[in-house]
Amino acid sequence: MADPRSTTMTPAELNHLADRLYSRGVSELSTVTTEQSRDLRIASQALRVLLHEIDRVAAVANDLGHTLTNLRISVEG
Repeated sequence: MADPRSTTMTPAELNHLADRLYSRGVSELSTVTTEQSRDLRIASQALRVLLHEIDRVAAVANDLGHTLTNLRISVEG
């Protein structure tokens, strides 16, 4: 059974979250401290890096899957 406190997000939603975190981190109107502002910007960047790595690994997995699907083995004898 899924945890009722958990949230499932799509990559687009995670990108939007990264945008919001960054905007709050650089906002002149924000009431957060300098350290919190830096943390928000770093969290935004970390999300973007993780999403990029997931995309990269997914592309590799897709390529390997295609290779395995089309694998041909020649056996002589």
